[in-house]
Amino acid sequence: MNVVSIPTRSRQFGGRQMSTGLEDELHYYRNNLDKLIKKYNGLYVLIKGQRIYASFTNEEAAFEEGRKFFGNSPFLVKKVEKQY
Repeated sequence: MNVVSIPTRSRQFGGRQMSTGLEDELHYYRNNLDKLIKKYNGLYVLIKGQRIYASFTNEEAAFEEGRKFFGNSPFLVKKVEKQY
């Protein structure tokens, strides 16, 4: 399965800041990484908003469940691991 990376930067549009998606999810992941490592180290987590919905041993299963839960609405699948 090919995974497409979605940009998560905000952009200016008509003088207003526009979101490109997943900022909340990435913020949650980064701010809670120490806790996530203790509980989910090495697993893929399915994050929507400020919540972990499930964890998986492989990325493909996580994406499939995310599509079932959220359809075309953005969600984040991220492997929990220490950042160097």
